[in-house]
Amino acid sequence: MSKDEEQLERAWIEHEAIFVSLPGADALIARCGHVPSFHDGEIEHLDLEVDGPSRITVLLAIPAIRVVLTIDSVLDLRLEGFHKRNILWSLRLRQVENDALAIELEPTVGISGSITGRGLSLDWSEIG
Repeated sequence: MSKDEEQLERAWIEHEAIFVSLPGADALIARCGHVPSFHDGEIEHLDLEVDGPSRITVLLAIPAIRVVLTIDSVLDLRLEGFHKRNILWSLRLRQVENDALAIELEPTVGISGSITGRGLSLDWSEIG
């Protein structure tokens, strides 16, 4: 395994460990059969609030699910590449401080970067 592949594997293992601990994740994992990678998911909404919860809404194609990640408090933001369709290659979670997480957006097309915050949870619903 190459150094890059090892690094990606470590990042995925960290993402899985964080994801399973999120409030609301257990039912989504049961529905999908695994921790979702968000590959080919489309960012439908990105709502950033200065004083209150911010949200990222991602549409997954298989299975057809709308996932809403809520961040109680945004600490840092680094985004670029907005497009009319913001398709993800992956969405990964990473621990950055004791109580802060980074949501890392790797695009196929559109938005890339990271949002760091505290108090991450998720909700989801079937589409259609």
